[in-house]
Formats: sequence, C-alpha cells, structure tokens
Amino acid sequence: MGDQPHIIELIDQLLGETADNPKLQEKIFDLRDALFQAQQVSQEYALKIKNLEETVAKLKSPAHRVGTVLGAGEEGLYRLVVGGTEYQAAASPEILEKETLQPGDQVALNEGFVAIAKLPKP
Repeated sequence: MGDQPHIIELIDQLLGETADNPKLQEKIFDLRDALFQAQQVSQEYALKIKNLEETVAKLKSPAHRVGTVLGAGEEGLYRLVVGGTEYQAAASPEILEKETLQPGDQVALNEGFVAIAKLPKP
C-alpha cells in the first residue's frame, strides 16, 4: 500500500492546508479513516496468509512409514519390521536423548528408514 508514514504525513499536511475548508477536511478525515481500516484488514489478511502457508507446508510434508522395534541390531542400529519386511535402521539422536527404544515400540520412519519419532502406544 505504499509508504504508510509518507501517506499519513501527506494527509496531515492536507489537513493543515485545508483548515479553512471544513467540507474538504471531512473528506480527508474519511480518507484517513479508510486508510487505517485498510491497514487493519491488510494485517489480518497477512496473518491468514501466514497461517495458510504453514498449513500447506504441513500438508505437503511426506507421510512417514510406521515400524515396530524388534530389538537391538548391529553397530548401534535397531531391528525394525515395516510392512512385514525386517530392516536394520538408525534412530535419530533426538529420540535417543529421551530414552532407548524397546522391543514393541512403534516408530515413525522417514524416507531413508531412519526412526525419527517414537509413537504413542495404540
């Protein structure tokens, strides 16, 4: 909407220059009120756009596979079963900082078959 302070300064300048014309001043006051209202609406829409962008980003994120921990694997990996197939996979450090994975735990796996989150028990 242009440079907001500059527009307000112009409106104030016009109000000063039209002190002898109340009808014109009334129109300028209406213009100033409309500008403030437009700014408010613009801010509301900007917030809505931001929220929609966040929602779209979440909806575009890939789905995760769900696996079940079978036990410890080799070299710090975990044995997991995903869709009937057994894998050895790493677990992200964020999971392991909180607790170790136990047999029977369900985990979300990313596309690289890395356990990225421990899921709540069903």
